Amino acid sequence: MYVNFKGKTAQLYTDTKQLVRRFRASADIVNAQVQGAGDTAVVALTMKNGKTVLYKSDGTLLRR
Repeated sequence: MYVNFKGKTAQLYTDTKQLVRRFRASADIVNAQVQGAGDTAVVALTMKNGKTVLYKSDGTLLRR
């Protein structure tokens, strides 16, 4: 899995380039990372204001 980001939006894709989920942050995203695959994947979004949020691949917020 991989994640692309632009502005306040990040998009999570499978290795076959199928869109899994879109995430919207409260500030511009400066870095986005994904760890794991499938249902166990975790997406970390770091924003311009220094905050980082963690989401599961199904959109569940893990940590703000």
